[in-house]
Amino acid sequence: MISAVASHCHIVTKEKGDTIWAPGATEDSTTILLDGVVKTFILSPDGTENTMTFWFKPGTFICPTKEMINIPEIWCVALTQCTLIEMVGTSPYKMAEDIPVLWKEIVLGTLPFAVRIMEKARVGYTMEAKDRYLWFLDTFRPIADIIPQNEIALYLGIKPQSLSRIRAELIKEGFTPPKN
Repeated sequence: MISAVASHCHIVTKEKGDTIWAPGATEDSTTILLDGVVKTFILSPDGTENTMTFWFKPGTFICPTKEMINIPEIWCVALTQCTLIEMVGTSPYKMAEDIPVLWKEIVLGTLPFAVRIMEKARVGYTMEAKDRYLWFLDTFRPIADIIPQNEIALYLGIKPQSLSRIRAELIKEGFTPPKN
């Protein structure tokens, strides 16, 4: 089993801003995050990046799935320098058919994408901006210092000026927000 998986694997380093996959991606590759921070976003017609989620946990599958490929203008880029395992020439589903023990890892690795999207939608429609920021800090605490404030504002659907105001209010209340 290990040699079958290894024959498709390459360890690659992506620099900040490098594209991991873009519109037109197919399911014939699998990417696993080893370190760094990655974001997926949809590029709107006016050029705005609508961040879907951030990835930072080692072992996370960030491969394009059937569901993601069907979203027009979906991108995945490195937000920091990242080390990835790229498995080229086979989809995660094809590999799991050949190596059944991978099914659990693929499901557990790709499920967070759907969960994060649903959670982001719930938060975006049910919380005020300040509460969304506090939710973000709770959810993404390990990388909150790494993600630029403008990226956080985009993710939360608020203007950078509003985020600055919220951060100032929190500081007055005795809360210490991330440094960036």
